[in-house]
Amino acid sequence: AREKYPQEIEPLLNQAVAFSELGLYRVSIHLFEQAYDMQQDHPLLLENLAILAEAGLLEGRLAEKVGREQ
Repeated sequence: AREKYPQEIEPLLNQAVAFSELGLYRVSIHLFEQAYDMQQDHPLLLENLAILAEAGLLEGRLAEKVGREQ
């Protein structure tokens, strides 16, 4: 889906969530960063970033962004 619709954020978010659920947080965060660059205000993106931040798994520029929004 991501290859067919590269401009769509949802396939990217789906992959990021799947990697996160597998415990592959670095890969997941990299994908969330890509999604953030596409659409910073997407509700599912913000929800998932908040979950990662609450669990102490979010770092770098996304942690700074989420921290400012909370």
